[in-house]
Amino acid sequence: MNNVNVTRTIYTASSFTKETLFYLQEVGKSETISRNVNSRNKLDSFLFFIVLEGDGVLDYNSREYMLKKNDCVFIDCNYPHSHTSTNWKILWVHINGPTLKNIYDNYLHQSGKNVFKTDNTEKYINIIESIRLSVSSGMNIKDIEINTSISSLLSIIISDNSPAGIEEKRKYNFEKIKFYLDENFINDISLDSLSSIFFINKFYLTRTFKEKYGTTVNNYIIEKRINKAKELLRYSDMSVNEISKECGFSDQNYFSRTFRNKEGMSPIKYRNTW
Repeated sequence: MNNVNVTRTIYTASSFTKETLFYLQEVGKSETISRNVNSRNKLDSFLFFIVLEGDGVLDYNSREYMLKKNDCVFIDCNYPHSHTSTNWKILWVHINGPTLKNIYDNYLHQSGKNVFKTDNTEKYINIIESIRLSVSSGMNIKDIEINTSISSLLSIIISDNSPAGIEEKRKYNFEKIKFYLDENFINDISLDSLSSIFFINKFYLTRTFKEKYGTTVNNYIIEKRINKAKELLRYSDMSVNEISKECGFSDQNYFSRTFRNKEGMSPIKYRNTW
């Protein structure tokens, strides 16, 4: 296949290993130069691969998936599958073991994902590289090392797709959004701009932000601006007009109306009261 550059290592585990441990069948890296189609069916193996560069298409069990950089694939090769690419680079590993089918089925039942995007690219690369190095180490405990690395690979796949793991990533994403608002609230911020910056659907952003923080994105920005204005009214000699501009309001009248709605008094009265 001169349209693909492939570096692979085929491995044959001992009978004892196949009966008791997770074991490696094949590990490698592929770089497609021109259009290539790879098809299999009824192969007693489980395939994991991660897209390092480019894009392609996976057809698995009568469903088509568009794959891009940092997409991961975890499939049971007993089912018919093929992947088509013209310009990608992938890192892959074929694995098996006496309990892997049950683990895989349980994983699929819990997550329902044969394809998922990861933020843990380096972890996957490092684990697969450790498998490759174990094969070439020449050590008599290599099967144990490979078993350990495959266990780590399965753990990170499950963690990436477990409800707790997904919730943790969601929490992390919204903490980043909240931090961004804390640092930039005086600037012109829209839902569209946040959606673009954080690669998130703006309707999902609106709903989930309110669920997590008890207020809308717009109200959160307004509250930050009003708090900043109250600080400046109390501890600076700036005029109301200067404060309105400093806190990100479009004009003094809008600032005064918003301040009165929040505090029940005008900015001047608030300053005199304090």
